[in-house]
Amino acid sequence: MSSATATAPVSRVRTLHPGWFASVMGTSVLAVITAGNPLDTSGLQPVWDTLAVAFLVIATALALGFGALYLLRWTQHRDAAMADLRNPIPGPLIGTVPGGLLVLSAAFSAAGPLVLPDVLATGIATALLIIGAPLALVVGVAWAAEVVEAAPLGLEKVTGTWFLPPVIAVLVPLAAAPLVPSWPSPHLWLWLGYAFAGAGLFLFAIVAVLVVARLALKGPPPPPLAPAVWIALGPPGAGGVALIRLAEVTEATGIGDGAALRAVTVALASGMLGFAFWWLAFALLVLRRQLARGPVPYTPAWWAWTFPLGAMTALTLVLGEAWDSTAIGVVGIVLLVATLAVWGVVAGRTVAAMRSGTAWERHG
Repeated sequence: MSSATATAPVSRVRTLHPGWFASVMGTSVLAVITAGNPLDTSGLQPVWDTLAVAFLVIATALALGFGALYLLRWTQHRDAAMADLRNPIPGPLIGTVPGGLLVLSAAFSAAGPLVLPDVLATGIATALLIIGAPLALVVGVAWAAEVVEAAPLGLEKVTGTWFLPPVIAVLVPLAAAPLVPSWPSPHLWLWLGYAFAGAGLFLFAIVAVLVVARLALKGPPPPPLAPAVWIALGPPGAGGVALIRLAEVTEATGIGDGAALRAVTVALASGMLGFAFWWLAFALLVLRRQLARGPVPYTPAWWAWTFPLGAMTALTLVLGEAWDSTAIGVVGIVLLVATLAVWGVVAGRTVAAMRSGTAWERHG
């Protein structure tokens, strides 16, 4: 074996892209959506269940594989990992690790019981939440502190990757909501869920202003970072679903006026979905103009096209049920088909890039 061949795996671990766990997020969210039997189409229940289990298995395999690589990188190449954390552009992508664990937790709550005993599926979901929630807080705060330490920064350093800390914050209540009713002192956990949701949504509002300012004053990001603009669909999508689920748990546990809270939450989540549709149209226009200037090279950032769109899809379907509107539900199905198609394209390109070795190249 040549020395170059022997050192290749080591080099790949050292330069491992921090955003690979976005693949876990983008796959897990489809397990959650399909396990929910979209539009309550009983005749398609076996199809949805099969898809949910398939996405759960793939997401679990991705989490185990990339989890081992990340653990190896942080233990044996800590200097390289810390260099990424201190970088204002790829640094937020480290948040895909807790983000992936949290969405996978929600996937085990939703799809796990289809193939596992309920107690085992719930146990795995709980373990993933216990690991993912503190990690989400630590990673988000640590990266923000590094940004302040590196100040002053130019607007060109602000990219869509900055939406990751808000995303992972709102994923905590999304993962916790199905588990809280079985826990002692549910009112305490509900309070923590709303606290994380508030942190994520307020951070999202701040980051959105910065990203729009960057796009207006400095132009679009470099082609490899083009998909990151789409991450903005994640906080309103996942955050809206999380708020509705928390309100449902509040109503079910009899804490406060759950029915009134749910009504207000549905109205708020509807407004958040409106913003998501606005941003979707905006992101499509930005992408079209970027493609007119040249192709977007494949990087793990391509997975930023999957989870955010999936989160928006999930909120649309949930609101279709909340408003008892078939029209909204149909829009959700259209978005689901689009998300499945995007996932297929990105997964196909990922497999091809891994076979050719280009998946391990860093583009900044």
